[in-house]
Amino acid sequence: MNFDLFNSNLVFILLGAGVALLGLGLAIYGIITWSKRGNRITSRMDTFVAPEVQPANIPKAGQIIPREISGSFLNRTLISWFTQFIHFLGSKTPEKLAVELNHKLEIAGNPSNMHAGEFYAFQFLVLLAGIFLAFLVNRDFKNINMTYLMVGGFVVIICLLLPGVWLNGLVRT
Repeated sequence: MNFDLFNSNLVFILLGAGVALLGLGLAIYGIITWSKRGNRITSRMDTFVAPEVQPANIPKAGQIIPREISGSFLNRTLISWFTQFIHFLGSKTPEKLAVELNHKLEIAGNPSNMHAGEFYAFQFLVLLAGIFLAFLVNRDFKNINMTYLMVGGFVVIICLLLPGVWLNGLVRT
């Protein structure tokens, strides 16, 4: 009886970790596609919000408040901060590894227009997500179980290796 309860809990934990990884991947994909689509919508909106052309005979009045805002709120804040964070993490990439990874990314067709530093930053963020998932699996520190520790370690290892395996698959194709 106790063994069946243990197996069902392990299945639910593994299923939850899989759903969480899938959700994280979908969230990253959604943010990337939304930012690309947002640029198209912003450019279309700028054409409609463009200043009116003043006739030549009427003197042009100066704007009281200059227009400072361009682009959507998401592009100006969250996307901007996220790309600055990615570039910061990417700037810490060693030169030799960056050259080799840029070559791999060129062979793979530059997925998402990533450069070596951005790919390493992406790999780091996926690893952090894996560590967070491992923490969620082992959040009960009073009743630590070896099986849960192994599952948490397995999740961290998969999250560490997943971006590299994805890139190598793109290189092979």
